[in-house]
Amino acid sequence: MQGLRTQESKNFLNFFEIVQSTANKEGKVFFLDCGDDNLYEESNIECENMFGWLIKYNDVPEFENLYDQFKDIPDKFNKTYIFARWKKEKDKFIVSFESC
Repeated sequence: MQGLRTQESKNFLNFFEIVQSTANKEGKVFFLDCGDDNLYEESNIECENMFGWLIKYNDVPEFENLYDQFKDIPDKFNKTYIFARWKKEKDKFIVSFESC
């Protein structure tokens, strides 16, 4: 799945689809760096807050090439590094992006 460098569980991928859907609404793609607490799991989903880069569509090819190869990310992408926070409201999972 785009935005991931490692093999993840099906339940995490279900959550990550929500993250990517939220990013896509902003014309961007989220690239995961690391998880950061607020873990939650139920039968078909595994959630956690995370840090990563929120990249505009037109910058994705350049960024993705570096990201997939675990290369250093150029300084020009520093401001795209964000915190993705999730919450559950009723039966719906909601993701929001916050500047670091």
